[in-house]
Amino acid sequence: MVNLKEIHIISKDNETILFHYPSYTLISINDHIKEILEMIKSGISLSEISLKKNIIEADIKKLLLSFDKVINKNLLCKEKEIEIKERAIHRITLHISNDCNLRCKYCYANGGNYNLHRHLMTKETAKDFYDFCINNFHHIEKIVFFGGEPCLNVDVIEYLCSLFYNYKFDKSLKELPKFGIITNGTIWNKRLIGVIKKYITFITVSIDGEEKINDTNRIDKQGKGTYYRIAKFIDNIKHIPSVKVQYEATYTKDHIKENITKDDISLFFRKRFDIEGFLVDEISIEEDSNKLEFSVQNVDNLPECFTDILWAISFKHHLESCQISRLQFAISTSGLIYPCHMDVGIESLNLGDIKGDNIFNSKHIQDHYPLFNLINSKEKLCPNCWCQNLCECCPRSFFYDSEAKRYSLSPNSDKCKYQREYIEKILIAIVKLRQNKAKWQEYVNEINKKQKKYEY
Repeated sequence: MVNLKEIHIISKDNETILFHYPSYTLISINDHIKEILEMIKSGISLSEISLKKNIIEADIKKLLLSFDKVINKNLLCKEKEIEIKERAIHRITLHISNDCNLRCKYCYANGGNYNLHRHLMTKETAKDFYDFCINNFHHIEKIVFFGGEPCLNVDVIEYLCSLFYNYKFDKSLKELPKFGIITNGTIWNKRLIGVIKKYITFITVSIDGEEKINDTNRIDKQGKGTYYRIAKFIDNIKHIPSVKVQYEATYTKDHIKENITKDDISLFFRKRFDIEGFLVDEISIEEDSNKLEFSVQNVDNLPECFTDILWAISFKHHLESCQISRLQFAISTSGLIYPCHMDVGIESLNLGDIKGDNIFNSKHIQDHYPLFNLINSKEKLCPNCWCQNLCECCPRSFFYDSEAKRYSLSPNSDKCKYQREYIEKILIAIVKLRQNKAKWQEYVNEINKKQKKYEY
């Protein structure tokens, strides 16, 4: 019989559902069944429930067996987790510039220098990074040039890419990574164009929306707006067929003040530039009341992770949080390793040096950061949480203790509370959307369209 401790019941918006999280089973139930299940979960015997609810005990058993049948079927369909034996890295964020030509008001990196001296990565450090990669990893999916503003250091972009393109495959690395750039989109010259055309696969451009809202925060050293320079950059990059371009917009209180929703931002970029992208929240989920409000009546209004959660339930496969230090990490301009690009410059989070001892070759350093060994196992990290398989929480946001300047083994309880509420809303939305065949097909078509446009 199914373990009822593994069942979570959600009642919202005139809908009640049962969610069995180990099997990803999602079933719509009525209030009568909900009451019976809650009584069983609280420890009341079937005979006592039979008397209280005036229902035959055999019928209760039949109900439980029907759930058991569906759950066991889904458990059989559940994808087996593939153990990665080879050392494979999803993404390395390579800081090649500790300087920036902009002075965005909300910049977490203190104008691009991460509270360090302003400088660019040297070719010597770039060569050390290349050696570190080819000798330590079998596969690197992508290397992302980052800053500061990485386009201030086009010399190193070109030099490092050429090293990889001339690699003889005589070390550990078995295939070439893809190269990308995250840029503010204000630098454009013939040299950069040539390097992009030759080596770059994808470019992410930081832009917050149309002119007024973008220029509220994204300003240059003289305090002038940057929208038109960025728009011109995007228009030009789109003409390079080998490069996929997307936007990254920071959603701030200024957007809320101007009554600009996240959907408004997405719609603007589709109409003006015909590109997809993603939003970074400057405000927390607790502050953004709109995050928990959406409707299945408008497929464009569904939250970003709706598709991810639907995919997880459909294919019985857990969603992963960012695998900091395990599958992705950041390298500073001087060759120091950090869990995340937002950690660069924080001494207590230095995971070693690309030329010496580091988290990939030192057990002492590995043992000093226990979270990173658990982050790929939600069953161990969050053993009692019903949404462990559907949570894509950012470890930096949920586990980082800003006062102690370290990662904790316990997530922030308030953020977890809001995350669970958010996922509950999405599960209810999935059930409701499935009930409307026309809306469901509209949604599937829209998602298929987006996936064709937005891949790299």
